Amino acid sequence: MKKSIRRTITVLAIGAMAFYLWYGLTGQGTDAYSSIGNWLGPTAIIPPLVLTAFIVGFAMTGDSAMMAMTGKNTSEFRDAPVGMATILGVSPTGTQINDQPEVRFELEVVGVRGEIFRSRAKAVVPVTRLAMLRPGGMLPVRYIPGRTDKVELDRSGDQALARHAMEQLALRQGTVTEEALHIARTGVPARGVVKGLSVPGEMQDGKPKLIIDVVITRPDGTTFEIRKEPFVPAAAVAKLQIGSVVDVHYLPHDESRSAISVMA
Repeated sequence: MKKSIRRTITVLAIGAMAFYLWYGLTGQGTDAYSSIGNWLGPTAIIPPLVLTAFIVGFAMTGDSAMMAMTGKNTSEFRDAPVGMATILGVSPTGTQINDQPEVRFELEVVGVRGEIFRSRAKAVVPVTRLAMLRPGGMLPVRYIPGRTDKVELDRSGDQALARHAMEQLALRQGTVTEEALHIARTGVPARGVVKGLSVPGEMQDGKPKLIIDVVITRPDGTTFEIRKEPFVPAAAVAKLQIGSVVDVHYLPHDESRSAISVMA
């Protein structure tokens, strides 16, 4: 679509400039304008119109603008694999579309095969979401294998696809196990309260080990207690303090098999 629009703009611009040159070179102006009038007469508006059409047309068919208008990824990335990207930096490009700023993201991307690379993306971001997109945050992105210079934020709106990409990243990083994912998918959702917390002093890949006692409330209002000893990302430790309310899933036929959900 982008190429078709730009091709149409180019053809029309060439046609308009050809007419302008023909009009001036062949003396189509009236006597009232004289020879100079051939160039400065009614057709004098053509060059600035062509220039404006080029600037506006090509700006509005840029990748960020097209994604903002269609709500979809560009055709080049629409069916590309989805990876998870950690935001390293955010900066405005200086461009605004419909009063919304275009933002440049510096990203570290983890692909579906575990490959890690740095890349960039541009996107038009609503002002209300801008504060949430800070360094350290994570986003699903579309990328072309073997190409690292550019990715696109995933615009499919497929929450299952984004969740799968996040789960695969967590598995590779060792922050979750296959069993925990199975429990989270098939178990009973509930809420729990952190009753006890101790830190034995062990670490694994920079993640401290915690011993957590959680009281879980069943759907019928009764409670039971579990103990977990996970290695937790440092950013999530603050959310597992005594008294914190956490989301959990458990298997009703074996309540000892449970999973605590904490967003780092």
